[in-house]
Amino acid sequence: MYGVVRILMRAVEARDRYARGHADRVARLAAAVSKEMGCTDELTDGVRVAARLHDVGRVSISDMIMLKPGPLTELEREIMCTHPLVGAQILDALEFPWSVKPAVRYHHERLDGSGYPEGLMGEEIPLAARIVAVADVMAAMTADRPYRQARSEEEALAELTSNVGTKYDPAVVAALERVVARGSA
Repeated sequence: MYGVVRILMRAVEARDRYARGHADRVARLAAAVSKEMGCTDELTDGVRVAARLHDVGRVSISDMIMLKPGPLTELEREIMCTHPLVGAQILDALEFPWSVKPAVRYHHERLDGSGYPEGLMGEEIPLAARIVAVADVMAAMTADRPYRQARSEEEALAELTSNVGTKYDPAVVAALERVVARGSA
């Protein structure tokens, strides 16, 4: 199963040099946060796998959108927002011993309902998805992108903490802060 996971992510990363290593960074952060929160080993394993696969649906997005150096148009953004659903559909072909598909499907949901694909709120969002979401944002903000330079860990944490309770789970962000402070991610 881990071999299939690696192959799927290599397919995503082969198309976008900025994505190379992103899934591994998100997986390391998410697993560390899950452990810090006292989650079971089973949940932490599921979070790790879901984090590695969270962007697998991007294989369906055109390079013209994925690699665009500037802001996306509204239509391009709508297309980009399909990747969690496509990712969950791709994963339907695999059986996991953990709840991976919901974490992939809902990793762009936000506590206040402003996320996608379904506008879930608060506890409606699975814990694994809330953990992957915070790890994804942290990893994305601290890496260079075609449209902006990487931010420092401090800047990324400040952005996350400024949105605690509205976009991001307070317990997840607090656990991430402890992980980063210890340098254990």
